[in-house]
Amino acid sequence: MEKGRISPMQLGILVFMFIISSATLLIPPLVTFYTKQDAWVVSIITMLVALPVVWLYISLGMRYPNLTLIEYTERILGKWFGKAVSSLFIFYFLMITAALLRQLGDMLVTLVLTDTPIQWVELLFFSLVVAAIRLGIEVSSRAAGIFFPWVLAFLFFLFVALLPHIEWKNLQPIFESPLNMMAKGVFIHMGIPFFDLVIFLMIFPYVSDLRKAKKVYFVAMIAGSIIIIVVTLMSTLVLGANLTGRSIYSVFELARSVNVGNFIQRIEVLVGGIWFITMFFKITVCFYASVLAIAQLFKLKHYKPLTFPLGMLVISLSIVMFSNTVDFREIARGLWTTSIMPYGLFFPIILLVVDSIKQKRAIKKGNPE
Repeated sequence: MEKGRISPMQLGILVFMFIISSATLLIPPLVTFYTKQDAWVVSIITMLVALPVVWLYISLGMRYPNLTLIEYTERILGKWFGKAVSSLFIFYFLMITAALLRQLGDMLVTLVLTDTPIQWVELLFFSLVVAAIRLGIEVSSRAAGIFFPWVLAFLFFLFVALLPHIEWKNLQPIFESPLNMMAKGVFIHMGIPFFDLVIFLMIFPYVSDLRKAKKVYFVAMIAGSIIIIVVTLMSTLVLGANLTGRSIYSVFELARSVNVGNFIQRIEVLVGGIWFITMFFKITVCFYASVLAIAQLFKLKHYKPLTFPLGMLVISLSIVMFSNTVDFREIARGLWTTSIMPYGLFFPIILLVVDSIKQKRAIKKGNPE
């Protein structure tokens, strides 16, 4: 069904883009709202908590290196129960694709295209996603590799340009937030974006060398987490905890603070461009997982015929899921993590445990397969 192959490095680039895209925009204000100047500490704790979750995904994917999540779910849980769980995964893939599309549409019509209906913005953007999906995951991964150095270069420039604006007093007092607020911040942060990494189990079979991919997957996850930590820390140091917590898009507020020799100023357009690129690849990965999962569930020969009807469905869902930007942010404050936890944590644990039990029984019966 999918003939393309991607290298471990291309997988790592996709994971890195996936992690920093929406998280750098949402996490600083969402977590700072509850933990104030300790938000960067929460990001560090979340990275450590997410490492066992990533290990869970890798362990599950390595058991069936030639199958996707949808294919081995049915093999592990049986035909009918497996199809039911696979259908839930497909629902989750479509929901996250629609949520990401709505986030991008809200940002563009709020900051850039203020007089443009959000439906047209989403339709234009998603037409690019559909075109990328129809070309295959290999083409998208190669494109991500082209943009990757530019993303890194701009992030480095942004962080260096913000150094003169740092106010170290904005971090004081450290560890003042109550433990329950810190735990709430970690809970929110796990949902954006670490539980979503389960989607890459739909791509694992198309990686050319899975042994190298394991290490690259961990490295990319840690690298993306460090970017989120630095963005959160810079938001607190430059803007202060109160302004970051009240801001809708704190990264753009950071970009407005840049002033290099009274010549390079107001680079929020460049921030928007980088964010647009990373969001494109994250939405592409999520939509690819959606169409591929449906094609495999119903035993279709190819997923391409599904791209256009499912694309219209995703656009419609993105419009009806949230009434406005405020509604989206309220859902992101905990409810989102609660709703995706079964897919990002509970179901993978169940699959791993059940498969381990079945393998032990098979070994005892003399059937190691």
